[in-house]
Amino acid sequence: MTDTQKKIQKSSKVLSVVFLVFVCACVLHGLKVLLSVLWLMINRPGAMEYFSVRLPYAGYWELFLHQLVYVLTWAAYAAAFIPVYQIFRDISREYTPFRSLHVRRLRWSAVLLAAVYTLELGLGAINSVLAGGTLNFTLALDPFLLPLAMAGLSFILDYACQLQTEADTTL
Repeated sequence: MTDTQKKIQKSSKVLSVVFLVFVCACVLHGLKVLLSVLWLMINRPGAMEYFSVRLPYAGYWELFLHQLVYVLTWAAYAAAFIPVYQIFRDISREYTPFRSLHVRRLRWSAVLLAAVYTLELGLGAINSVLAGGTLNFTLALDPFLLPLAMAGLSFILDYACQLQTEADTTL
């Protein structure tokens, strides 16, 4: 194994831990919000008083829907970064990072991230309707750069996988 391969495996090990911590943080945050939804269902008057400070425009069902969508958003973040964690975990354990499985995982993660950002854009529009009664949202394109970059890198990784396969068959 060359020095470059050792560096790739070592950095992949570090990145797999970083992404695992991020996924766990997303899951824990989602569970915290889910518990607040359950608390909202059980303790309706007390919960409404607590949440009215944060979301003064919301009624019970609007607040319930808002919190439920928030839970789904964090679950989607966790689901989007699990494949990235798996890529780095596998690279840290294997000889080669060039596998078609990694290409599929990277593309799946890009699609999930784009869906999460779209969900957040829709949630912002819903919040503006609940707050003021008019549809008002800001379209930020910078969150969509990460999924686009990931999709582009998946095509580069796919080409590298093809080259690796050709090199292996030549030998």
